[in-house]
Amino acid sequence: MRTLTQYQVAWNMYQASSTMEQITTVVEKPRATVYRWFRQIKRLGIMEFMRRKLTCKVRRPKARTPEHVIQKIVDIRNQYSWCGQKIRKELREHYGIKLGLSTIYRWLHARFTKAGVGIRQCTTSTEP
Repeated sequence: MRTLTQYQVAWNMYQASSTMEQITTVVEKPRATVYRWFRQIKRLGIMEFMRRKLTCKVRRPKARTPEHVIQKIVDIRNQYSWCGQKIRKELREHYGIKLGLSTIYRWLHARFTKAGVGIRQCTTSTEP
């Protein structure tokens, strides 16, 4: 048994020449929304409309910098002590990697600004 989506129910009722009041009460959506659905379904077709609606519900995963690129950034910083702009130029010219400057600085910050665990900052105190 296959269940129908709201879009399919509304479209089937529209094709069966039901009134708009009947359609809106069944799908429990405002008239404007149903009219918008019908306009898009007429233009795209019901299957394409449903495919697009399904892809809208899924969030795209955020882009991640590959680990080997992060390691290249760290290696270049350790070897030459360059700033982010020179690291960016080196990656582009010699490795063919295009990265944003903010991405480079984000990884440099993450790798080089960790506080030591269990280490206290020295304060000026007089010890006997």
